[in-house]
Amino acid sequence: MLIDPFKFGGGADLDAFKTSWQTDNVGTSTDSQITIPTKSDGTYTCNVDWGDGSNDDITTYNDPAWTHTYPSPGAYTVTITGVFSRIYFNNGGDKLKLTGISQLGTGLSGTDQSNAFMGCTNLTSLPDDMTLDHLILGRAMFRSTSLTSLPSGMVLGSLTDGWTMFYLTNPLASLPDDMTLASLTDGSYMFYGTSLTSLPSGMVLGSLTDGRAMFYGTSLTSLPSGMVLGALTDGSNMFLNVTINTTDYNNLWVNIEANNSNSSVPFHGGNSKTSGAGTTAKAAQVADHTWTVTDGGEI
Repeated sequence: MLIDPFKFGGGADLDAFKTSWQTDNVGTSTDSQITIPTKSDGTYTCNVDWGDGSNDDITTYNDPAWTHTYPSPGAYTVTITGVFSRIYFNNGGDKLKLTGISQLGTGLSGTDQSNAFMGCTNLTSLPDDMTLDHLILGRAMFRSTSLTSLPSGMVLGSLTDGWTMFYLTNPLASLPDDMTLASLTDGSYMFYGTSLTSLPSGMVLGSLTDGRAMFYGTSLTSLPSGMVLGALTDGSNMFLNVTINTTDYNNLWVNIEANNSNSSVPFHGGNSKTSGAGTTAKAAQVADHTWTVTDGGEI
C-alpha cells in the first residue's frame, strides 16, 4: 500500500512554512482578508494553501495573490511549500493578524530577515525547527514581539548583525543554553528592555564591536566567566540600569584589560561596582587606552 507523505505529515509537508492568522484582528486588509508581506529582494517560487480549501502558485514578491480573501472572518492556518525566502512585516500591514508559527520548514531561507516580524505583538512563541542557523542579518527581526522563550536549538552561530533583534521583547527572560553569538559584531540594542536575568555560559562575545545599549534595562545580575569583549569599540549604555554582581564585574574588567587594546572606547557598566583586581584593571584601561567608563564606582 502506498502512503501519501502529505497526508501523514512526512516528505514535503515537513518542509512547509506554517503560520496561523486571525483575519478580523486589526490590519490594513479587511476583516476577511490577510496580506502576507514580502520584499523585493526575496525569492518566491511557492504554493500557498490558504487553509480554506484554496491555494495559489506565486512566483513574484508583488503578486496581488499575496492578499487573500476568505469566505468569512476567523482563524486560518496558511501552509507555504516551495521557496519562500523572506517575510517582511516591518511593524506594519497585518502584523496583528499573525498569531503563530507552527513550523518553519524551508521557509525564510534568506540570510537577511531584517524587520521580518517587527511589531507582531501576538507572536508569543517559535517552533522547535526555527533554529535560523543560516541567518546573518537579523536586524529588528523580532523587535516588539511577545516572545517568552526561544527554541533550544537557536544558537545564531552565523549572525553578524543583531541590531534591535529582540528590542522590547519584554517577556523574554532567558536564552538557549548554547547561544554564544560567536560571529556577532553589531549587538547594539539587541536585548534592550527584555527580561533577561542571565546569559548562556558560552556567550563570550569575542567578535562584538558595537555593544551600545545591548543589555540596557534587563534584569541581569551575572555574566559568563569567559566574557572578554576583546573587540569592543563602543559600549555606550551597554549595561545601563543593570547591576552585575561584583565578582563577575571584576572578572569582566580583568578580561577586558588583558585582551582589548582599542582606544577611546565608551563603556557603561550600569550600577555595577568593582573592587580589588577589577578596580585596578579598569583604571589601567582608562589610563592606557583612554576608555571612558561610567558605572557604580568602587566598593
